[in-house]
Amino acid sequence: MQIHAGFSRCQTSLHSREKRVCVKQTGNVNTVLRASGALLPRGIPTPAHQASSVLFSANWRHARRSSLAPAAAVQAPSALQFGSTQDEHAHRFITKQGSTVSAMVVSSASGGAQVLIFVQGSKLPKDAASPPNLHWGMYRAVRSQWHHPKDAVPPGSTLDQATKGMRTPLSWQSTSQSWVTTLSVPVKLLPLSLAMVLYFPDTDSYDNPRHGSYMAVPLGMDAGTPSPAGASIVAVSNASSPQQASCTVNFAVFSRHAASISLCIVRVKPGEDPNSALQGSGVLEIALDPVTNKTGDMWHVCVTGLKDIGMMCYGWRADGDTTWETGGRYHPGFILCDPHAVRAVPVLLPESAYTNAARMPPKLDLSQPVVLASLSAFVQDFNWRGMHIPLVPGLKHLRGARPLEQAVWVELDIPTFTAGPEAARAVPLERQGKYLGILDRLQELVDGGVTGVLLGPCCLSGPGMGPYGRSPLSLMAPDPQFAQGGNLTAAAELKTVIKALHAAGVEVLMSVEFCITAEGSDAGRRGGLQGMRGLDAAVYYRTMPSGTAVLAAGHPSVRPMIMDSLRHWALEYQLDGFCFVNAENLVQDRFGTVLDNPPLAEDICHDPVLRGLKLVAAPGDSNLLPRNGVRGFPHWGIWMQLNDQFRNDARAYLIQNQPGLLSALATRIAGSADLFAPVRDDPAMLPGGLAVGRRASFGVNTMAGLGDRMLLEVRHSSQAR
Repeated sequence: MQIHAGFSRCQTSLHSREKRVCVKQTGNVNTVLRASGALLPRGIPTPAHQASSVLFSANWRHARRSSLAPAAAVQAPSALQFGSTQDEHAHRFITKQGSTVSAMVVSSASGGAQVLIFVQGSKLPKDAASPPNLHWGMYRAVRSQWHHPKDAVPPGSTLDQATKGMRTPLSWQSTSQSWVTTLSVPVKLLPLSLAMVLYFPDTDSYDNPRHGSYMAVPLGMDAGTPSPAGASIVAVSNASSPQQASCTVNFAVFSRHAASISLCIVRVKPGEDPNSALQGSGVLEIALDPVTNKTGDMWHVCVTGLKDIGMMCYGWRADGDTTWETGGRYHPGFILCDPHAVRAVPVLLPESAYTNAARMPPKLDLSQPVVLASLSAFVQDFNWRGMHIPLVPGLKHLRGARPLEQAVWVELDIPTFTAGPEAARAVPLERQGKYLGILDRLQELVDGGVTGVLLGPCCLSGPGMGPYGRSPLSLMAPDPQFAQGGNLTAAAELKTVIKALHAAGVEVLMSVEFCITAEGSDAGRRGGLQGMRGLDAAVYYRTMPSGTAVLAAGHPSVRPMIMDSLRHWALEYQLDGFCFVNAENLVQDRFGTVLDNPPLAEDICHDPVLRGLKLVAAPGDSNLLPRNGVRGFPHWGIWMQLNDQFRNDARAYLIQNQPGLLSALATRIAGSADLFAPVRDDPAMLPGGLAVGRRASFGVNTMAGLGDRMLLEVRHSSQAR
């Protein structure tokens, strides 16, 4: 192979802290639609080549009810339920004294929430003369700041000045053998959380829950579910227009060591220039309860009543132990991008976004945008029209139908391929440096006999140390800086380019990197806290002896995110393969130990979605591969590899004129049998991922490294010296 440079939602908590009943669904719907960013229910076959209908397509009101799939961490298309609402849900808590507190939340006729509270327990008094009290308050953004709206306070309640908690006497109900009371919350106050404990006036004592400092009941929202990670649509109500449709969205994020997490939803509007940052106009912040809104290491919340979600962004505010030795890098002044964001855009936050922060970010500059996840994926439509697979005359319309021996790939980085002296003749000025600029040079690729292009990194990136001069910041979101039509059009424009390349019979691979990110390290602090580093640096990153922080790709909690990222690009963007930059990081565990049989590399090549794609390993340092790289990247007969030995030997002979290299060069031209042929002498000495052989075509031969200059340029510069 040749490559050329320059080219149903029920949950009972583990501690019985809550129990929610199934959602009641209403509405008349009759067609299943799909939306990117959530899950495809089981039992509904949806071929990958079909158009990805989304939330607000032309026939959005004609949807059929279908149950949600069991939780699974795959960012792929999802079926939506139209005309479904959440009418009621229940929570149950056990107190330290053994009492059972049940809170049933029902929707009132005016759209507000009514909370029916039942308290049962053998140790509770049965004498109505000394009833127990409900000691309660409501909060939204700050869990320690309780409020008591006048419309929600029942008659006979009194405010305790010492604790700032409202005390409401409970009433005895003989039919249920319970102490009961009811709280009504107007719709204008939702969403918020009800915090409560039991108080006994006779003994001046409190009865707290077994877990947590108080019982938290979400109102106008639900506790949510831990899977899938990121944002996913749960239900959509019927409405007269798409913008008026009320959506229920589940949000989930991983953080093992954070002490507190808040969800920040930002209403945005376009800036004056299409390519400028979006303008944040309002912020809704919801503090998550560490008991109600946390399952294991996943924090989650389900928010109802969101309208016009295409112009909504969200992020997370995290706080915790900042002891340097423990890896804590928390700062509540930053709003962080979701690692599972499938769309991410720069947003200029209003000053109100920092109102509820425990500490202000250092050197706050409101003129500098922050990167936030966007919900626009749920309202964007794209029709592949059968071009999800390259259309090659004479071959079956199947992915990978062209033999590897016939493949000629061109490395194509968007900023350099669509801008510069060569591109200026064919690419209009407004398309230079943009995704769509590739279309203006597409015929050049076809005329040159190119069968595949290797796109440079297309995920949202920042300045970095990689071969392309940038490093990833959001692993699943397309980079909006390459979009001609504005930040929200990046995904559609990238899909348009891939569709056109497929129509021309050209395969599309993309470079991905799971090593160094744009967030930087403790030494450089180049990128600061923008996402994974601020959510849980101790899990997402490991520090090398040089002080450089790299993604802990071998961590058991990070590997699923990497798999989700690859599946997302493969399914939504119909890519034909990936080239893994700095692939040596995939074979190391969370401590940096090189593994003979790395689980992540094996999971990738055996994954049912990824196995049929072209997987090319491009190690940056072969010494960090198993057995010092003498047999290359662990492959199991599936992985391809960028043959750096071919590059090194060919350049040494042709450019540096080193003697004694004819034998080595002949080995490379003949297919590098030392790397790709099976080991026949003593295969038991090597792990299975290295002993098995591969065809010579599994080696990707190139005269220049990724992002490097072409051979002619290198030779000219060498002669100049």
